[in-house]
Amino acid sequence: MCNPILLDYKYDSIPLEHKNQEAWFTMDINLLLDKAKEMYSVKQDKELAQKLKIKATAISNYRKGISLPDAIACSALANATGLPLAKVIGIVGEARAKSKEEKAVWRKLATAATLALGVGVTSPNVSEASNHVKNRLFTKWTDYALCEMGEEDRHSTHQNC
Repeated sequence: MCNPILLDYKYDSIPLEHKNQEAWFTMDINLLLDKAKEMYSVKQDKELAQKLKIKATAISNYRKGISLPDAIACSALANATGLPLAKVIGIVGEARAKSKEEKAVWRKLATAATLALGVGVTSPNVSEASNHVKNRLFTKWTDYALCEMGEEDRHSTHQNC
């Protein structure tokens, strides 16, 4: 389960150098590592490396931009922070990207992963969605479409919209 703080990253907790970069959507590698340290309640990068089961020099290299986390390290960071793996891979991909256009693509991936998780967490199950449609609690077809999850009610419920 994702930590709600990570989905709505508090502006006051963002370091000053990141405040002009929309940091809650474009978290960089250092913020990601700092969040992992916070979640593990460790103070040093060496301790974080032990928790992530990677070399301490790897953390230092990530922070300096010498290298970036591979897929396995991304998975460990996702587990540590509670962020979706696609979000972490998007953050790393954006850091790796050379062009402005490529960075934008990775940022979209990371943002879409976060938004998709939010929709999945807040969407009702099939039974609840069906009841909402029957009771006309949805005011627009798009509300219903976002909540429809199962095949068995798809055709019969859709006719009632």
